Amino acid sequence: DAGKMAASGKAITRPQAYELIPRAVAAEISLLLRPEGDNRAVLGKRPLREEDIAVLVRRNAEARLIQKALSAIHIPSVLYSTGNLFDSYEALEMERVLAGIAEPNNERLLKAALATEIIGVKGEELDRLLDAGWAKWLVKFRAFHDLWNERDFMRMLRYVFFEEDVLTRLMSLPDGERRNTNLLHLSEVLHQTSIERKLNMGGLLKWLSEQRDPGTPRLKEHQLRLESDENAVKVVTVHKSKGLEYPVVFCPFTWDGSRMKRPKDPFMFHSEADYMRLTLDLGSEEMDENRVLSEKEQLAENLRLLYVALTRAKNRCYFLWGRFNGAETSAPAYLFHQPKSLEPGNVVNATGEK
Repeated sequence: DAGKMAASGKAITRPQAYELIPRAVAAEISLLLRPEGDNRAVLGKRPLREEDIAVLVRRNAEARLIQKALSAIHIPSVLYSTGNLFDSYEALEMERVLAGIAEPNNERLLKAALATEIIGVKGEELDRLLDAGWAKWLVKFRAFHDLWNERDFMRMLRYVFFEEDVLTRLMSLPDGERRNTNLLHLSEVLHQTSIERKLNMGGLLKWLSEQRDPGTPRLKEHQLRLESDENAVKVVTVHKSKGLEYPVVFCPFTWDGSRMKRPKDPFMFHSEADYMRLTLDLGSEEMDENRVLSEKEQLAENLRLLYVALTRAKNRCYFLWGRFNGAETSAPAYLFHQPKSLEPGNVVNATGEK
């Protein structure tokens, strides 16, 4: 597919790249990990293992694409990211399940809870529930409700996990360990909050909903926990990889452009007229000139991150480059093709030095 695009002379769009690149990376990792005796890669005298490989990404969304591609061919991976617990899919599902338990007689909320992967009722089963089986779930969720009301949140949740075989069922999925890690972390945080703030069902649900709001500040203690990284490919953000080394490194997403996508939006830059003080431009008369400075600083940052990524490998580094749409102002484009608008002497780094 990529070859056809290159032959046509058309740039590869971001959606096309995000479809093709993860599959290509996963395929190459699969080749490196071929069974012993079939030209499998080695480190010294031992075969290369999953934990020897790292894929470096810029964003958590890119990490999820890589993990999905690896899971599709049954290669385990572990995500080292700066993601937040309340931005996870498990937080969304937990809110739906708890809402159904809090109001078990609300058909809409109960259906939403049953449709989660935590409870695990399939779509076709859900359609048949109104004819047969609905009463069974009503009884179950009323029992969950009563247990929460009469005892406490954690005792109720443990009973739900046991009754519906939640952890074992989720662990069978390709990213099961990640899901269970998030689910258990959520359980701890919600239990601790319910005790410290003395929250009832409605209060805890409101607090969870507030934490899931993207506008709520993200706290460091709610960063995603790391699942076991034994015998798994490491998917790492470039920022977290600084100072670390891995035998084999893949750098598939280093082609981000340095130009602003929405020129009229406010932006930050270091003002040369004000002793390189960090400045926010909300729409000044010098906005066009200041934008050039900001874009040069972004290029300098992209170059720094590219250097960090390419120097993490001890034995082999895979670097991906091509004609990507919007990549003409990226760090690789600057290094390989020297665009006239970004001459070396004009690049300004984040400290203001040329």
